[in-house]
Amino acid sequence: MIIAEALTGWIPMIGPASWLQPVWWLLLIPMAWGLSMVYKAIRVVSFEGYWTAVLVMTLQIVIAMVAIGLGLMILIQFVLPMLPVE
Repeated sequence: MIIAEALTGWIPMIGPASWLQPVWWLLLIPMAWGLSMVYKAIRVVSFEGYWTAVLVMTLQIVIAMVAIGLGLMILIQFVLPMLPVE
C-alpha cells in the first residue's frame, strides 16, 4: 500500500490529505469567514458596515466552536468518568 501511494501520489477525494491532518482545525477560520461573507451578503440591507459584520460573525462562529469543543472535552474527560458503572 505504501509503495502504491508513493507511485501514484495523493488522489483528491479518494485518499485523505495526510499533510493537512496535523492542522485540520485551522480550516475552521476560512470556513467561518466564507460562511459569514455569504450570509451577510444575503442578509445585510446596506453594505456600509459589511466587513465589520463579517468579522464579528466570523469571531462569533470561531469562539462558539472553541467553546463547544472545550465543553465536550470537559464532559468526556472529567464528568463521564465520574458516572457510576452498573
